Amino acid sequence: MIAGDRVIRMSKQIPPSEFSGTYIGITTFSMAIQKRLFAKIAGLISAGRQRDFFNVAVQQLADEGVQVGYTSTRDLPWAEIDDPSDLAFARRYVFPRLSPPAAAA
Repeated sequence: MIAGDRVIRMSKQIPPSEFSGTYIGITTFSMAIQKRLFAKIAGLISAGRQRDFFNVAVQQLADEGVQVGYTSTRDLPWAEIDDPSDLAFARRYVFPRLSPPAAAA
């Protein structure tokens, strides 16, 4: 969920009617935040939460006031492919929108 120029909530539990976008797996962190992020991840692991997505740690940082930004893909075709149903979606809706590579002259 986005408010202004910040991500305020990241969760797989947000209903589609409420979410502002989808995380596509590309992330950068400043050097100043990396140590805090890794500490959050280590805390999740220590608490037995090895199966949590790392977004949980990012959400914890956002809850502490760390600005989590985002970039829009605008209307570019893309799909997250984690399982066969995602691949079927991509084949139907994304692949047809991709341009073939330009032919070499």
